Amino acid sequence: MALSKVELEDVMFWMDAIRNSDDRYRTLESFWKGQLRSKVWLVEALEELNLRGKNRIAIYGGWNGVLASLLFNSKLGIDHITSIDIDPTCKDIANTINKRYEIEGRFNAVTADMVSYTALG
Repeated sequence: MALSKVELEDVMFWMDAIRNSDDRYRTLESFWKGQLRSKVWLVEALEELNLRGKNRIAIYGGWNGVLASLLFNSKLGIDHITSIDIDPTCKDIANTINKRYEIEGRFNAVTADMVSYTALG
């Protein structure tokens, strides 16, 4: 499995997220081989479904936002992603990892319980 590319600017934001994290080791866990492979698998499976167009996505259990970043780097043409996680430490990390998309108004991270949160409602 191989993602076609990841923008260098995104990789720099990933490094900022690790460097600025209160718990660097925990943030690094987002980039472990198994974590990345499973996310790349999902992105490639979605690409095979040819789900291109004006897509708004909610990721429940979005953790540190790496999946969102990979989706933005895919061929899917994602318009907007909301990343929802109950852990309040994830929001700042996810916003840093996806900083360029946050600046563009295409990404936001929310601290909420997925059971009661309606992202796209």
